[in-house]
Amino acid sequence: MHFTKPKAILFDWDNTLVISRSIMYQALNAAIKQMDLDPNLLSSQQFHDSRHFSIRDAFPRIFGDTWEEAFKIYDEHFRAIHLGQILLMPEVMEFLKLMQKDGIPMSIVSNKDGPYLRQEAEKFGITKYFYRIIGSYDTNADKPSAEPVKTAIVGMDIDKCDHNVWFIGDSIVDLQCAQNSGCLPILFGENSDDIEEANKRGLKHLQAVDFDQLKSIYLSIRAR
Repeated sequence: MHFTKPKAILFDWDNTLVISRSIMYQALNAAIKQMDLDPNLLSSQQFHDSRHFSIRDAFPRIFGDTWEEAFKIYDEHFRAIHLGQILLMPEVMEFLKLMQKDGIPMSIVSNKDGPYLRQEAEKFGITKYFYRIIGSYDTNADKPSAEPVKTAIVGMDIDKCDHNVWFIGDSIVDLQCAQNSGCLPILFGENSDDIEEANKRGLKHLQAVDFDQLKSIYLSIRAR
């Protein structure tokens, strides 16, 4: 597997284009505390196995029969803090501007609820760079299903994805989604746990630690 010149790029959102992990954990901890649940829940195997899924897929696994109550508390806390705390990843804007200049179409495929996802994109003024911004509940199934990818490429003049379509994300679910949809899977960041887990599962992928490296990789391919 090797990097190819992209004819399109699909991005995950949380902890790929933006820094947001602490926001999710604050909202989760608020739910756990208010419901008087085990404070070690976020260290449990069920949380580890579910943490990258969408809320509609993850919460029933994590909270069981009380997931709707947990979601209500989580959602209230998340809504109050997310726009004030979320940050863009370093060098994101430079990379997006370069892709736009070179005519590389881009979309976002996230497991965050669609309305919140688009609110955050609007906050940073970056919606203009993307053909589609697809979140949870925007399609019948979320990542790792290929369904949101099929929606994300609408308007890109692409019949189906192949390894000339980069899928960039920070999690195992992103790699699985890339594999399921036929995209080139690129693991973003330096999370050793995700790298180890991907290797254990036999999920072939490439890696980029940050947007500086992605830019360098792209420019080296463009120069060929």
